Amino acid sequence: MGGHSDLVEFFIKRNFNTSQINCGSVSLSSLACQSGELALVHKLESLNLFSPDSKDIVESTVLHYSSMSNNVELFKYLLSQYQLSIDVKDQQKRTPLHIAS
Repeated sequence: MGGHSDLVEFFIKRNFNTSQINCGSVSLSSLACQSGELALVHKLESLNLFSPDSKDIVESTVLHYSSMSNNVELFKYLLSQYQLSIDVKDQQKRTPLHIAS
């Protein structure tokens, strides 16, 4: 969540469980997007740990989480790199636009 790619790498090198999710079923991919740090997303990609299809318990996607940050470059990157749908809705019918607003 904090976007600290060096610290994330520290944990990964020490064999921490990278597939573990938190109580809201939020993955490392989603939390990296919430941080707004493109470098962290790239770090997870380079380690084959980034999942663009990741969803939490209410079906929020990496685009929803990236909308929580103030990094439009990250949002554009996710759209272009993974061909994600910009109008994806979670279970509560919220789109990334709703989250950004």
